[in-house]
Amino acid sequence: MVVSKRIAEDYIDEAGWSSISTTTVQPPSPPPATSFEPTLFFFYGTLTIPQILKRVLGLSEDPVLIKAQTRSLKMKMWGPYPALADSNDDGDGLPVDGFAYEVKTEEHLRKLVEYEGANYKIGKVLIELSGNGREETGEGIYGMTFVWNSYAEELTDGGQFDSKLFQQMTLKTGEA
Repeated sequence: MVVSKRIAEDYIDEAGWSSISTTTVQPPSPPPATSFEPTLFFFYGTLTIPQILKRVLGLSEDPVLIKAQTRSLKMKMWGPYPALADSNDDGDGLPVDGFAYEVKTEEHLRKLVEYEGANYKIGKVLIELSGNGREETGEGIYGMTFVWNSYAEELTDGGQFDSKLFQQMTLKTGEA
């Protein structure tokens, strides 16, 4: 199955963001094949929607997502999409809600990198797990996430990703 960017493109077009970026950024290189190990990832946008993650990875069953937060990076918006960005200050400590997912194969990692595109890079993040019977302890585990990899001027403060609108738009186009 070839993962297409049609889901995101349809959403961008419907939302009127088709010309949101004129930036050309080199796509991130996936890690060498010999260094892959299963890795916990923190998702905070479209990949928190189980049917989207299932389609991107080509899974036969629904993915197991664990409720999580991070305070390591600052949430910004790139049009209708959330983007975690490095903080230029000492960090405000505001939690970013999302989900943790264990990426178990190099092929899945490659598909995620392709889906996210060149405007995002993989970065290390402290993930606080709180779902599936876990108590919120404030302690975390280091994992990975997708961090903004383009011009900071393209991001805005405020706003929030609307997963329900995204799902409606993708169902409308028949992509989800």
